[in-house]
Amino acid sequence: MNLSSPIVSVIPGASGEVLVILARTSEELTGNVIAALADGKVSQTGANKALKKLVASGLVLSRPAGRSILYSLNRDHVAARSIIELSELRSALMTRITERVTGWHDQPVAVALFGSTARGQGTSGSDIDLLVIRPDGIDQEHSVWVTQVMELTDAVRRWSGNACEILEYAEDEFASLVLAGDTMVENLRTDAVGLIGKPPRELTRTDRLMGTPLQDAKAHLAKALEFLAAAESEVSAERYNAATSNSVLSGINAKDAICLKLIGATGKGEDHKSAVPELKRAGKAGAAVAPTLERLLKLKTRAQYQTTSMANKDAGSAVKWASHLCEAAERVVNA
Repeated sequence: MNLSSPIVSVIPGASGEVLVILARTSEELTGNVIAALADGKVSQTGANKALKKLVASGLVLSRPAGRSILYSLNRDHVAARSIIELSELRSALMTRITERVTGWHDQPVAVALFGSTARGQGTSGSDIDLLVIRPDGIDQEHSVWVTQVMELTDAVRRWSGNACEILEYAEDEFASLVLAGDTMVENLRTDAVGLIGKPPRELTRTDRLMGTPLQDAKAHLAKALEFLAAAESEVSAERYNAATSNSVLSGINAKDAICLKLIGATGKGEDHKSAVPELKRAGKAGAAVAPTLERLLKLKTRAQYQTTSMANKDAGSAVKWASHLCEAAERVVNA
């Protein structure tokens, strides 16, 4: 499978390249912009011909705008969902790998995607490269471990049609490569995508922590509980926007506590876009509550920025979800 442009594997040529671009945005684009975004894969003439065919099929909508014509994917078309799913196959493959490894009996320290597929440049002939870090307490010849790794290799090949190459190291062996400044480690820093366990940036730090930053996890748990108490108080006072906002802050801090305890690091992005994927990578305990955090974060914009206020029911749901996350964080941190 061509994982950089999966649509082209099914719909080859200019039409496939145009659909790749339109499936990735809800904005209307001119033919010139579409050709430019194709990055040399389609000429202006080729893009225009493909757009004409796609408009005739109903898959693409067009409307005049001055001297230009604006194009967009017709998301109401019966084939649109299939087109969008094709455009998201790289992400779907990473999700499958994460789910498979989450179910392993012997859990790895980390699994990361690297190489051309991680960079979004993989072709149908590219290998899918995975880095697997084995806990020091598990021998590389241990039968359960060997079976897990072999089955993952076969599964990735079946899921994608591409060969899967697994680069496996014991944790202390990989740490030695990091300290030695190995070239491969530098490549992992720049293009690896963490799927489960410790993220690549944490793994490749020369000052890597020798143990779990338990104190930081406990500090975030304390904040999560404090924000939860404030949210419950605000619900009682019928201040539902404040209750929801405090619930979101509680959930984020609970996520930080879980990730710090289980994988030794946590992201600090202002928009929290990486919070849910990060929690999913924190083993079974993190993955179990990731959907709850995702639901909670969807309320953030309305509670804090929009003119529409939160209702009692919404605030109650937010507090319930934050409480669920805090309970999970308490179990993880106190284990």
